[in-house]
Amino acid sequence: MTTSRSSWSGERSTVENSILSISSLSNLFLCFTFQ
Repeated sequence: MTTSRSSWSGERSTVENSILSISSLSNLFLCFTFQ
């Protein structure tokens, strides 16, 4: 039970990190295009 929960938390963290990185990249792209 604990192992499955830990794996789930790890997956969630990786997903959140990927979403944050994508959002930051999109923000940089918008800044460069609007300059």
